[in-house]
Amino acid sequence: MACLQEKAADTIEALQKAGIKVWVLTGDKMETAAATCYACKLFRRNTQLLELTTKRIEEQSLHDVLFELSKTVLRHSGSLTRDTFSG
Repeated sequence: MACLQEKAADTIEALQKAGIKVWVLTGDKMETAAATCYACKLFRRNTQLLELTTKRIEEQSLHDVLFELSKTVLRHSGSLTRDTFSG
């Protein structure tokens, strides 16, 4: 697993508390990236992971893959907004 910089978890937590969305883009293996993100508290048990692989791009055009991912993110964000402000 990658060595985390001192205070990485605290910094990410502060960004999230400030309402800043933090995204991960890496060339590491999924397992390595996920372990690092869990260690610095960027990922939690309910974190939705969207994985883009070269295999997926070979099966579909990059445009179609990204379009599907964006719909998933918007759908997920929309449900959070409705749940947060319903009542």
